[in-house]
Amino acid sequence: SIFYFHQFPNYFIITNYFAIPLSSVAIYAGMLTLITSPLAWLSHQLALLFFGSVSLLNHCILFFGQLPYASVKGIQLSVIETLLIYSFTFLLYLTVVQKKKLPLFGALCCLLLAGVSFIGDNQKAARQKTVTVYSIKNNTIIDYFNGHQALSFQSAYPLAEDQSSLYQTRGNRIACGIRHIQKGSLIRGTLKDTSFGCWKEGGCFLFDRKRLIVQNGNPERKAYIGAPIVTDYLLLTRNPYPDIIELLRRYSFKTLILDGSNTFSNALKWKKLCNDYKIPCHYTASEGAYIFYAD
Repeated sequence: SIFYFHQFPNYFIITNYFAIPLSSVAIYAGMLTLITSPLAWLSHQLALLFFGSVSLLNHCILFFGQLPYASVKGIQLSVIETLLIYSFTFLLYLTVVQKKKLPLFGALCCLLLAGVSFIGDNQKAARQKTVTVYSIKNNTIIDYFNGHQALSFQSAYPLAEDQSSLYQTRGNRIACGIRHIQKGSLIRGTLKDTSFGCWKEGGCFLFDRKRLIVQNGNPERKAYIGAPIVTDYLLLTRNPYPDIIELLRRYSFKTLILDGSNTFSNALKWKKLCNDYKIPCHYTASEGAYIFYAD
């Protein structure tokens, strides 16, 4: 539960006293409903029992889930830490059953190693400075992690992430030890926070030492006659027309990023053009979120 869902249900024992009997009733009632389907009246009564038990089960789980301190959320465990906790539990069990000191010594060693790993992960998260471009179909989201804090910029308005967006972003934020998130608009607005290491003007970003420009859709049709704008990363969103010549007139960049708001066919055209010009190109919908270090 902790390893996969990053949370621990505090009332799981009490909940199981209701969940196990009700789920058993639902399983048997569902099976008997199918078996007795030729007998309309009996099958109907069993179906009522099935739906009633499932409904009561859902209400019980929702009730316990809404209680104060129902769960501890935001827990991150690595594979090694999970194995150490399993080893600690097993060795502690052997200590109780066999009443010997050797398993207890092994259990304490596992606990010590897990504690050292937790401290190491926390120190690593405190020093991190990374930028993540997620793969989300109807929304462009960029997270900047500085220590345990994060700035999140998204194109959707209002600045509220739906379940699909949270599914894509929550796991990474928990894994990186993020405790506080400040949200902002991807394209609009200005931000100058030197203490956090972030500067933003419209779609232009400076994360510590790395520059990122976001081009939302097609650029303005008027001819661009100025010098190319220098940036480390260029993010294209909302299916801009694949014209690499015009893009290179406007921007001088090292890496091109295509997020999930671009269609697959349009992304393939951009990747082919970038390959011809020897420019690194990353499409998040097929290659996953793009992460780079800001320092």
